[in-house]
Amino acid sequence: RYFKVMRGVGVFSFFYLGALVYGLLLVPLVAMLSRSREVRRKRLHRAITTGFRWTLALLRWTRIFDFDPRRVVVDTQGPPVIVVANHPSTLDVVGVLSVYSQAVVVVKRKIWHHRMLNLMFRHTEHIPGPTGSAHDGLRVLDDIKDRLARGYSVVVFPEGTRSPKGGLDIMQKGAFMAATATGTELQPVLITCTPSALHREAPWHELPAEPIRYRIK
Repeated sequence: RYFKVMRGVGVFSFFYLGALVYGLLLVPLVAMLSRSREVRRKRLHRAITTGFRWTLALLRWTRIFDFDPRRVVVDTQGPPVIVVANHPSTLDVVGVLSVYSQAVVVVKRKIWHHRMLNLMFRHTEHIPGPTGSAHDGLRVLDDIKDRLARGYSVVVFPEGTRSPKGGLDIMQKGAFMAATATGTELQPVLITCTPSALHREAPWHELPAEPIRYRIK
């Protein structure tokens, strides 16, 4: 179990340091090489999807996390959708964005302001989550409308935070209001994590002995 924890430390360190390198080095480099904002956007999104898939490949190789996003088939030819998903683990943003490569996510405020993650999310035009005020809720709705109009799908975790072990929390109305206001289809996504791990009550270093079987449907 000691080695399992140490492998987890290594993988999560790789993820956070990778996010920092992405924000401090890759973003300015792409900006210098691409004058077009649209070209920069596409290149940065490809880079973040690739980085997330590398992280998941490393988790598979270390037998911590059993999930291969290449096995999940989604329709990317249709119009943008609002993806609504449950949130059973810490790695759900990584998992969902590794599948929906041309998507942005409404990011929890605490994560948005994380020093090592903020640049990565900001420069790929993800959306900072609401503060709880009605005014800021309208700002999030306007941001969702903007991203949909520009061809992004938008990923929302309606619970607002990770699910409790083995269940769902109360869902907030924002995603459904946005779908109604924009006439956008909802794409329900079910995430399963067996055995249950990395949920709200589980510290990141408390990992089961066997690989976590993670699936997106």
